[in-house]
Amino acid sequence: MQQTEILSIAERLISAYHAEDFELVLNQVTEGESPSTKLLVKMELNRLMAPCHKRIDLRGRVSTNCHEYKLDGLSHWLDDRAFNSYHHLTRKYGGYTEGVWELLVDKKTLSNLGDEQRNAHRGDLTDPQSPYAASPINLGYDLKRKECRLKVESQVSISLENGETIIGLSVDLSSSGAKFKVPGTFDYDLGQIISVSFDELAETSQLKEITKPIEYRVLASMDCMASRQ
Repeated sequence: MQQTEILSIAERLISAYHAEDFELVLNQVTEGESPSTKLLVKMELNRLMAPCHKRIDLRGRVSTNCHEYKLDGLSHWLDDRAFNSYHHLTRKYGGYTEGVWELLVDKKTLSNLGDEQRNAHRGDLTDPQSPYAASPINLGYDLKRKECRLKVESQVSISLENGETIIGLSVDLSSSGAKFKVPGTFDYDLGQIISVSFDELAETSQLKEITKPIEYRVLASMDCMASRQ
């Protein structure tokens, strides 16, 4: 599953995040997806809904006047549109969260830059009558770049084919694979199937699927072991 799809599912679940039947809704929305995909969706959602303590200062980043506002114990410099968006987004997210911060900063900046660029280049190559107009061409597909990869350090238990069990640490996770830090005293043969239990995440997550081991095939063994389902 690509990053845009992970983000889209997480966005749909924001309104249900604090509901008592959230797990039921999550399972319905991700029905048919792999356990690792469900985990990525929930981890992205947890990141977006985490309380934020960052201050927003749009002075010099937008063309309109900014004023200082004290909101939820923090001082922010916002223009009128950002101020209105703050109240709308905090109601949607249930408070000032990382998701609210990202939308107010990134979306606001991109919107401002986009308006300036459209005004500067109006009638240029974007003109539908321009002889240079062309459709974009995708010259390749790079799975590692397009899929959602989360940098997650969490303790895991890895069972090898010979019956040995080792303790490792996850480095990053995606819907198609994972990378782990493991002791170098064991043999990790390419192509072998390993069974990974996310012990630490299972203790803190309510996602039932994460309590079950996930199988990966070893694709590389370097400073850390890279595996893919």
